Amino acid sequence: RDRYRALGLDLWGYGDTPLPAQPADFDLGREVALARSLLSRIDEPFHIVGHSYGGAVGLRLALDFPEQVLSVSVHEPVLFHLLRQEQCTEEWEEISRVSSEVLSLIDQHDLSGGARIFVDYWNGDGAWSSLTADQQERTANAARKAPLDFAALFGESDPLSRFGTLAGKVLLTVGERTRKPAAKVAALIGSVLGPGSLHVLP
Repeated sequence: RDRYRALGLDLWGYGDTPLPAQPADFDLGREVALARSLLSRIDEPFHIVGHSYGGAVGLRLALDFPEQVLSVSVHEPVLFHLLRQEQCTEEWEEISRVSSEVLSLIDQHDLSGGARIFVDYWNGDGAWSSLTADQQERTANAARKAPLDFAALFGESDPLSRFGTLAGKVLLTVGERTRKPAAKVAALIGSVLGPGSLHVLP
């Protein structure tokens, strides 16, 4: 705090920010616009830090407003559209299957069931059951946003080459034992950012 002013942003449907009133055609551009509404109050360049979906939003924000971004630090940004674009069939089919299972349960108003599949997929079998009742309830409530998140991530169209314009600004990390779709997305983005941009964490 003696060096930086840190701002935590609640994206649509998270924290104190409600779900969007008009969910039709929701995309990452809507998340970027929300971020910009906060950042427009800042009259100096800024650093971006994001994880998973937040990392995807952070990279999109950096692409759209590069002149204000000093650096981007993201852990496993889930820009899954790149798997489809780059014909990474195995990884694309895996995340498509998981998302279908999650969304099917949410469509049936089984938020806890959808959240359980999501949590166990990313954290290992039994991860959901290890959560406290309060953690399960909060995670299930957050699952209401999952259909919009997946739609935004799968609907992106930025080509892989565009991320190369951020070379020299991005620190990209990925877990050594993460799921294949996240690992492949990180590898793809790292391939256009240049040497030293991608770090695998043990």
